Amino acid sequence: MANKKTNWQELRAIIIAAAILGFIFGFDDGSSTFILSFWIRNFILQFVMSLIFIMIFVQITKSYSSRKGINSNFSLWNIKRYGFSRSSHYKSGGFPIGAIISLLLSVLSLGKIFFSAILSPEFKTSPSSRLGKKFERATDKELALISLVGPLTLTIMGIVLTNLNSSLSNIAIIPFSIAFCSLIPISTLNGARALMGAPSLYIFSVAFVVSSFYLSPLLTITSSILAGVIICLALMTSFYYYIYIK
Repeated sequence: MANKKTNWQELRAIIIAAAILGFIFGFDDGSSTFILSFWIRNFILQFVMSLIFIMIFVQITKSYSSRKGINSNFSLWNIKRYGFSRSSHYKSGGFPIGAIISLLLSVLSLGKIFFSAILSPEFKTSPSSRLGKKFERATDKELALISLVGPLTLTIMGIVLTNLNSSLSNIAIIPFSIAFCSLIPISTLNGARALMGAPSLYIFSVAFVVSSFYLSPLLTITSSILAGVIICLALMTSFYYYIYIK
């Protein structure tokens, strides 16, 4: 019963996140005059596409983590505390910081700024699921790799969508935005675990997302990926040199 309840909670969080992303990506529908019916149709389109990309993000993470003997569960990105004292914590499950930031930035910027870090993962291990593994508990590097697989998958999808048709660029911004924002290294977001467990790979991943976003409208799919990888390897090499050698 507990697992079923948790799954429903996760599904609820995913739908809420998709609705929020549908709003922020559909806030500015691109028309010179506001027409309610057109805005609603655009919102529905952005909601459906956001839901698809979030589900891919979640499922690819779950699939990869299960291979490592780690259970992953997604929820709205909340903060549990508002101070350092014992009593300074929220009693109703936390403050939905990701959703609030996303909506505020969208409204204040009139739909020009997209903040997509609304969901955060939680990883749990059990002795039975780690049978045959070297360590009973998940290592920081394993959690880092699991945290990176979702953003990198969405980045590849963004590259493909941008190159398939220029009219899909408005849709491609969704996976790029989710990938980049989830890699912000704060709180319980993917980026925090990735930076702690594999800093070099984290630098590579962030650089790959950013370079792919700017290069994909200019190059082919293969060229965008290849150029992104080359730029990232150069940054990784520089990072490794200045941190571990110099």
